[in-house]
Amino acid sequence: MPRPSARLMACILLAVVFLGLLKLQPDAPPTEFSASVVVQRSLEEAWSRLSDLSTAHNYVPGIVRTEMITDIRKGVGASRRVYSSPTEFINETVTAWEEKKGFDLRLHDDSGRAPMPFKVATFSYRLGDSDNTSTTIDLSLNVVFRGGLLGAWLAQHILAGTIQERTDVIAARLQAFYES
Repeated sequence: MPRPSARLMACILLAVVFLGLLKLQPDAPPTEFSASVVVQRSLEEAWSRLSDLSTAHNYVPGIVRTEMITDIRKGVGASRRVYSSPTEFINETVTAWEEKKGFDLRLHDDSGRAPMPFKVATFSYRLGDSDNTSTTIDLSLNVVFRGGLLGAWLAQHILAGTIQERTDVIAARLQAFYES
């Protein structure tokens, strides 16, 4: 059996050291991607739609189906599964709930881990200023990237624009859905 070349061995050693350094990295600070829209609905109407956790597929791009996976339909502990294909999904579990004000969802797989490339991922919906005909809805995706400070730096320089664009699209589609 031929021996591996010195170049191959150096690459393997470098990869092992790099992966080890990633594990030693302290967690990066959270990063927030946010958007805000005004919907032509009263606070009560906006909350009625927002608090129905089974409708995400109507406004989140790439989601084809939403399935509630807990008996709890509203409030802390309610959990849904959002599908990007018939078999691919992520779970979203309510971790905070304020009636007529908003809620937070933790994004995770069946084992409780956040989807790649995140170590932690939460999505927040908040109702803001309102009059009888319109309500502000603030959305934010709060994440900690995997790979510590290096992972966060890479993500900020490679993924941040795409993640912000997706958050903006979710807000615009949520507005269209609420006003339809």
